[in-house]
Amino acid sequence: MGKTLFKDMLANYVDKYNSDWEKQFRQLEIFKYKEQSEWKCSSLVLDLSFEGLNHLSFEDFQTDLNKYVNTVIMQFSNKYALTIKIDPKNAIVSLQNLIDQVKLRKEKVSFVVLGGSVWLMSFRSSSF
Repeated sequence: MGKTLFKDMLANYVDKYNSDWEKQFRQLEIFKYKEQSEWKCSSLVLDLSFEGLNHLSFEDFQTDLNKYVNTVIMQFSNKYALTIKIDPKNAIVSLQNLIDQVKLRKEKVSFVVLGGSVWLMSFRSSSF
C-alpha cells in the first residue's frame, strides 16, 4: 500500500464526521474491531502532505508551506464549520487559531501528516 493511500485511510478512519465509515471499512479486517477502537470516528482531521513543496530555496519553501498549510486550514474550517482566522504570511499563527477554535468546541483534532513517512498525531482540546 502506498503512503498516500495509507494516509487517506487513516484520515477517513479517525474522522468524526465520516458518514461513509462503514461502507469504506466493512471489507477490511479492522472493521471486526470497530467497537474496541478508540480511534474510530474520534476526531476532526487536519490532513497534511508536505510532498511536492518547492525546495529550491528557503524563501520559496517558506512561501509554499504557508500557502499550502493555510489552504488546508481553510478546507478544515469549511468541512467542520469553524471560523478560523488565516494569517497569509504565517501558517503557524493560522494553526494556533485553528487550535483555539477546536478548544472552544471541546473537540479532539488529529493531524494526519505525509512527509517522508506517515504520521498520525491526535490531541484532545484539553491537551493544548
